[in-house]
Amino acid sequence: MLAILGGQPEVTFPQPHGRWPIYPLKVKESIKEYLSQEGELSISDRTGIVEELEERFIDYYGLPYALLTNSGSNALHAAFVSIGLDPGDEVIAPSYAFHACITSVIHRQAVPVLCDSEYDSVNIDPDAIEDQITSRTRAIVVVHNWGHPVNLERIRSIANKHGLYLIEDCSHAHGSEYNGQKVGTFGDISCFSLQANKLICAGEGGLLLTRNRELYERSCLVGHYRGRSYTTIETEFYKQFAETGYGLKYRIHPLAAVIAKEFLSGLDEEVERRNNLVKMLNRALEEFPGFSPPKVKDYATKHSYYGYKPTIDSTQLDGIRAESIIQALRAEGVEIHKPTFKAIHQLELYQRKHIRLYSSMPNNWRVYKAGDFPNVERLGNELLSLTLPTGPAAESVTTQYMNAFHKVFDSLPLIYKLEKKQLDSSLIS
Repeated sequence: MLAILGGQPEVTFPQPHGRWPIYPLKVKESIKEYLSQEGELSISDRTGIVEELEERFIDYYGLPYALLTNSGSNALHAAFVSIGLDPGDEVIAPSYAFHACITSVIHRQAVPVLCDSEYDSVNIDPDAIEDQITSRTRAIVVVHNWGHPVNLERIRSIANKHGLYLIEDCSHAHGSEYNGQKVGTFGDISCFSLQANKLICAGEGGLLLTRNRELYERSCLVGHYRGRSYTTIETEFYKQFAETGYGLKYRIHPLAAVIAKEFLSGLDEEVERRNNLVKMLNRALEEFPGFSPPKVKDYATKHSYYGYKPTIDSTQLDGIRAESIIQALRAEGVEIHKPTFKAIHQLELYQRKHIRLYSSMPNNWRVYKAGDFPNVERLGNELLSLTLPTGPAAESVTTQYMNAFHKVFDSLPLIYKLEKKQLDSSLIS
């Protein structure tokens, strides 16, 4: 019997329900060891665990400069400052992404310019980028949504053609690869979130990578001063600001760096584990009408699957609402739902012409309306979020997920009757 009708749920193993990450034992041991050795709890220069973790990122990505910060959002802010955005400058970014990828350009009194996405990859559409370039455009921000790489060669070519900076937001894509090369190594700057849900977790933290020495030094000055700036800044002009930096503090907490170091050491193993789970889920979903596994482009030679986002087409469900099937799956213990976050152009910040952060609004400020980004809006209606199980029982739970799908789809006539009964009750009341 379906759980929604009083039967036993198919998924019996308790899920974390937002308590990710499940800390590996080595993470807990490393924290205890660091504290028992009275490790520094505030590091103002590039020494100790901060230096160790940055060097590990440098080795992993093969780039010469790494800067840890207290969040991915502030790593992005440092990047925007470092490229010298002026008031009225434009930065192109996807509308289908987390708002932090672009919102901090407002603090430079610059203008976010949003783009539609490709429906299949859910990433920014290169053709849409070219359509938005003007004489005021200074940079392109790309986001590797849910771990799927963007079309980096095409977008890098567009940036080079127009003399624009390319900034990669790799917060979802730790370990992902584009044609065998790690994402984060194509842009002028790449930024990563190390927030608690990310594959490399620090609790809170961020990372900036670049191969450009001047951009690195400017980024240091945005959120670091004295210790770090004294030892890092080599350019004579920037040395005069080493005492104060640019007035902000974006340093990572050392304990956060301890945690992130252990997650980095297990990253490739975690990506492989996620891909194995995804193969199981893909095989299962392909059997059911209306459901489609996430599309993966040929150039995405490694997908880290920060999120697993299948689609559902209600027209193939024999008159049953998608919400009814989702409700039945959730009753069985499957962690599946429609994503709740808004696209960037739908946020209130991008609906208003007057923002107090600006002394006067740039005449090129953009306001967006329904219909401007049809693929983004279609994704909002059809994408689902299915939580990948974590921890030692992940494969067992995934098998239970698959069994729950079979149970629900074998009972579609019952779900149809339940839906009709609910509809009739609502009409009577």
